[in-house]
Amino acid sequence: MSRTVARVLLIAAVSIACETTVLLLMPAHDSTDSLSYIIPARNLAAGRGFRDIDPPAYLLAPPGYPIREGPDVIRTPGYPLVIALFGLIGTIVFQHLLVVAMSVALYFFARRATRSDNAALFAALTFACFLPMARTANVLLSEVPFIATLFAAVIAVDAATRRDSVPLAVFSGILLGAAVLIRPAGIYFFIPVTAVLFVARKPRVAAAFAIAALLLPAAWIARNNRLAGAPAICSVAGENLLLHWGGAVEVTRDWSHLDRLMATEAQSGYRAPIHRRRLVLFERAMELARADGVDPTAVSSAVRSRYEARLARQILFAQPIVTAELVMSAAIEVVFNAPALALTEYVRIPTPIAIVIVVIAFAFVVAGIVSIARRDRTLALLLAAGIFYFSFMTLPESDIRFSIVFAPFYCIAFAAGIEALARRRGSKGPS
Repeated sequence: MSRTVARVLLIAAVSIACETTVLLLMPAHDSTDSLSYIIPARNLAAGRGFRDIDPPAYLLAPPGYPIREGPDVIRTPGYPLVIALFGLIGTIVFQHLLVVAMSVALYFFARRATRSDNAALFAALTFACFLPMARTANVLLSEVPFIATLFAAVIAVDAATRRDSVPLAVFSGILLGAAVLIRPAGIYFFIPVTAVLFVARKPRVAAAFAIAALLLPAAWIARNNRLAGAPAICSVAGENLLLHWGGAVEVTRDWSHLDRLMATEAQSGYRAPIHRRRLVLFERAMELARADGVDPTAVSSAVRSRYEARLARQILFAQPIVTAELVMSAAIEVVFNAPALALTEYVRIPTPIAIVIVVIAFAFVVAGIVSIARRDRTLALLLAAGIFYFSFMTLPESDIRFSIVFAPFYCIAFAAGIEALARRRGSKGPS
């Protein structure tokens, strides 16, 4: 048996053990968001098309707005299609198998990134033992299929760059477009990836990738425009922008700079006022619709979402310093606090120690990106783009399940940082 085969078997065994343990010990497979995927999945399976109820808003229930049944514009079709194909329990098993497959794929990709078998093995085992990933795979949520498709797209982009291959670039773009239809948070990721490809002086690859990445999302946006009256990827985007970010700015605009920088971490006196302000913000957005001659009670949530996004932009652009400070606070929460809380929950490490561990790990990630850049600047930029973009798109959510999207890139960079430190220490040894 070759060393590579032995390592792959070890990674698969560790991953299977972790996934099976979570599957057996955590029988509940639903979350508050699961039903919004299950209902359109059942309609798809029954041949009724991608349909669901269209509520006035996903995050609140304003009075006077009817709930209609019709084309689903709240969710994109990718994950409901997975559920329709595999069923509820079958989807859970499929998601656990995806984590196992990603663990093995990560070993080979990390070996290329780090040029080290040991670092690649460490990266893959870190990912395989990452319990928040296994726990998320055990719930009917879109994160794991999205991460798997996104990771495959990045691997394909890297291969297209190295081979200067337009067909591979098209394939990687279609994969990214498919990922967007699973989880819309990836809709703008083609922009930093395309920029990286132009920096790498691969204009043909960049153009082919960008065009291919837009095909599936553009088709879905056209569908929503035709059936719901608004060219949107989903109706939740504008709502989130207003009710999360617009509300946060309005609540904290009279706070001190320090209080805003610590708002997401402190939580106390921050979340509750935002929730109380949501209905007021929603009605203000609907007044914009009425000013345009649109009756907000007679249109779809996709149309209402456009006015929510418009009001949100007005609020955010009117308070750029407040917005920037809240973004920084949320970034600290996503990059440091959420992983630290996960360590506390899963490993029972005291929170202060967990925060120190997470800060050290982040330092290794930065060092790893720098180390990879010395050998392959394009790959390092791709990994950095994945970590930065999805850290930002996760904001202001603080649940670790929103942060695991960039876990494959993080594990590779982390292992590369440790490998770089080990090489440096070895080079300082006696000659």
